[in-house]
Amino acid sequence: YEISACLVGSEMCIRDRSEISITTTMVSGDFNDILLQLADVIGKVNDDVKIYIFDGVAIINIALYYLAIVINMIGKAEFFIINNDNTTQIPLSVPKVPKSQIHIELMEALKEKHTLTELSQMLNKSKSTITTQLDSLGELISCSREGEKTCELTTLGKAVLTLLKGE
Repeated sequence: YEISACLVGSEMCIRDRSEISITTTMVSGDFNDILLQLADVIGKVNDDVKIYIFDGVAIINIALYYLAIVINMIGKAEFFIINNDNTTQIPLSVPKVPKSQIHIELMEALKEKHTLTELSQMLNKSKSTITTQLDSLGELISCSREGEKTCELTTLGKAVLTLLKGE
């Protein structure tokens, strides 16, 4: 399954053998919004994916991002995208993608914010089991402790779930 990203005038197009196209008028918002929108399209692919990016500024941005990942392994680096008035920090690591059914069920439940007790009841698992599974999801979830521990999927977690489910 091959996907090509290119600039055509002011339009970005992504094409594959089935001629799926996404234009800039179809993909909008900040980095997180676009990540979810692209995951939704690519998540429907049931084959290996190859992504092609055609020259221009995109190749420089990809090279800078790749270098930032390497620099982050050596020391400390941060990577930001500035788009209009929005500045978004982009993660410099790739999360471990869970593939077990229990992790996918937990991620499904975390599409909405839930407490540890609610998750335990929903999934019929002990709180200690849920806590262990939450810890293994890393940057795919965000948890807070306003009273009882409460968690939900991050944008990256939502994108990963979309890709895992292939919907």
